[in-house]
Amino acid sequence: MKITKEQAMAYSEVVETLKYMREEDRNRIPHRVMQYYENYMDKDYHFEFNTSKPLENQNFSKKTKVVLSLLFKEYLATEEEKKQMLQEEMKRQKQEDLEKQKKYPVDEIFKKNA
Repeated sequence: MKITKEQAMAYSEVVETLKYMREEDRNRIPHRVMQYYENYMDKDYHFEFNTSKPLENQNFSKKTKVVLSLLFKEYLATEEEKKQMLQEEMKRQKQEDLEKQKKYPVDEIFKKNA
């Protein structure tokens, strides 16, 4: 598997960030998943987690935010949080679909081709 430099740096940020997580929460992430990030992280890249800032104000790359979101959704979120995220995701998808329908009205497209 080929890992990009950007991914490797994100994995470094993830590994460093997880060090500051409560141990019982960190233990909910499977060892094989943690091992993957540790194996493929950029060992030359130094990310410093700022303990005086909340998680949402850390200087993470976009890829790091995606990985942390996936870890939260998959291993750390409660059932209620998962349900809420799913509802928000469905609401967002519905809004995107409506915007696409407005931008690309099917009836108008077929009229032009007729």
